[in-house]
Amino acid sequence: MAQRRIRKSSTALIGKDKYDVTTLAASLGFLTRIVNLQIRELIRSSRPLLTSPTVYSALTLIEANPGIKQVRIAILLGIQESNLATLIREMTAENLIEESAGGRSRRSVGVTLSEKGLQFLAKVKGGYTSIDSEYANTLSRTEYKQLTALLARLYETHLPSNPSGEAESGGRGGRHRPPKSRPEIY
Repeated sequence: MAQRRIRKSSTALIGKDKYDVTTLAASLGFLTRIVNLQIRELIRSSRPLLTSPTVYSALTLIEANPGIKQVRIAILLGIQESNLATLIREMTAENLIEESAGGRSRRSVGVTLSEKGLQFLAKVKGGYTSIDSEYANTLSRTEYKQLTALLARLYETHLPSNPSGEAESGGRGGRHRPPKSRPEIY
């Protein structure tokens, strides 16, 4: 992958010391990691008012897609199926979701929010919206829309081409594989 051309250098100031971070400031991986850490810190500081980002994301996805199969939740949220199974058990034990009878395997069971789950999600949704707004305040409305549109495009292009979670031959599959080559960024 060709390295992005930087027109100006980037400097980080820690105390009175300056550090050249030009190369890091041009790295999508580094920047998304740092932003993720900063957002997680905001979430951590807001607890116990909020639940984990994974639980919030799962509940939000289930609310928007009642009856969604567990394997599809795992694919859409980028969670390993074994970790999602644990999360589903915990949310079921807390009466946040209800499972519906499905196909041959436990992973094909559909899930829906329970009344308690709907109430819980409504309670924490405002906190997540507030954190999102607080963090985004450094951007103009146009910049925020542009950033979220670009990130959504990256997310969508990296979803498996067969979102059913099943391989074309009928077996298990649907695993995401990143593209073999990446376009150059200028």
